[in-house]
Amino acid sequence: MAIRHPSPSANGSTALQVPLEPALDRHSASVRLPAPLAKRDRLVCKLEKKRRAVTRARAVAVATTSEFLQKLPPLLKERAVLVAETAALFDEVLAREHLSMRARRQVRLVRQALEEDGFFETVALESLGLTDVYLESVLREINGAFRLHARKQGTHAFEGGEPAHQIAIETYSAAHPSTGVENEPRQTVLERATVDLRAQLGELGRELWQLQQATCTLKTFLADTEHEVARTRVIVEHVRAFRDGRISLASFVRGPACLDDEDLVELVEILWGDPPEDEDFALAFPTRKRGRRRARRPRRKKRGRRR
Repeated sequence: MAIRHPSPSANGSTALQVPLEPALDRHSASVRLPAPLAKRDRLVCKLEKKRRAVTRARAVAVATTSEFLQKLPPLLKERAVLVAETAALFDEVLAREHLSMRARRQVRLVRQALEEDGFFETVALESLGLTDVYLESVLREINGAFRLHARKQGTHAFEGGEPAHQIAIETYSAAHPSTGVENEPRQTVLERATVDLRAQLGELGRELWQLQQATCTLKTFLADTEHEVARTRVIVEHVRAFRDGRISLASFVRGPACLDDEDLVELVEILWGDPPEDEDFALAFPTRKRGRRRARRPRRKKRGRRR
């Protein structure tokens, strides 16, 4: 099938050809602006994505900090009360007259092991610097504006707003012919805008990293504190059960059975040392190695006496 081509006009041009404006002809060899414009557009897209990520990270940081400031003081106070109760229970058990010397020695060893592990050390809010004035300042700082230098001091790329700057560049391009010499001012403006966009992107990246690090630190500290308080509750209940006579001395020395595996291993290591190499651990926790059973040898037939 033949393809029909439009007939040329009198001046040699086709009827479908539309003359392009000089300012819009970005495929001309004399124009050096398509690459800077594309680079600027890519940077603007990255900047908008980074801003949205910073906004989300800031919202998460605000929620995490509020939860941290609400949950941490009660947890620290509860642990201080539990530690004081544990010390009182140990004193009460050791003060009994009918306690045997062996049991007294074992109880003292358990208490000494807990002291060396730092179980009886309490952390106050004042020692962490979490005073009322500091907490109020933290909330005020989090609920405030971004701590960006580029936010406080506007860059050339965002003077008057980014759309206004783009309109100014396009207006300048439409008012001047597309020649390489006369595009030098526009080229300079785009290069300066690109540098400023990169600086703004770097500032947002650093702000995002700081927000993520702060959020991760607060979550980790709060989770560790909750885990330590739960572990303290179990140990207090274990000592109370021994005080009330609900468990034996061997069970008391062995440690709480309701702890999970990691906590139980930690407590056993506190009381007995390294489990694989300690003889006391092997005696307290005897394990039977189940291997392959040896096959029995066939019995020999008894030979009768020869007559």
